[in-house]
Amino acid sequence: VAGPVSRTASLLRSAIIAKMLRALQQLRTAAQGMHGASRAASSGEALRQLFDTTTKKGSFPPAGRAWTAAELRGKSFRDLRELWFILLRERHALDATKARAKLQGDAFKNPARVQKVRKSMARIKVVLSERKREYGIDYERLL
Repeated sequence: VAGPVSRTASLLRSAIIAKMLRALQQLRTAAQGMHGASRAASSGEALRQLFDTTTKKGSFPPAGRAWTAAELRGKSFRDLRELWFILLRERHALDATKARAKLQGDAFKNPARVQKVRKSMARIKVVLSERKREYGIDYERLL
């Protein structure tokens, strides 16, 4: 008989797999939509990009600051779209790393990165909604 811990672990594994599959689909969609951008050679390569394997255990990976709305206003739609998908990939990678750490009983490394990525994504949406009001083009729909 499976106990509550094994059911929880099973549910966590299922959630991680589902999140990874959604991330792969979004990466494929982003790669198809970005003309001239480099594409993942295989789904295995895209899957490996979801995990941070470059930092040593117990250390925090380097993280910059969140993008400001003023910085984003100077960027073209193409640049904003590319940045959106980079941040989306980073958000999914952080979510997968957080779920894996929880499953293994480890502490999540540098949770401030999640907030920086989410703030940057929210600010991109703010800039796009400003452009929608000014020019009447719904850029958010194109993300």
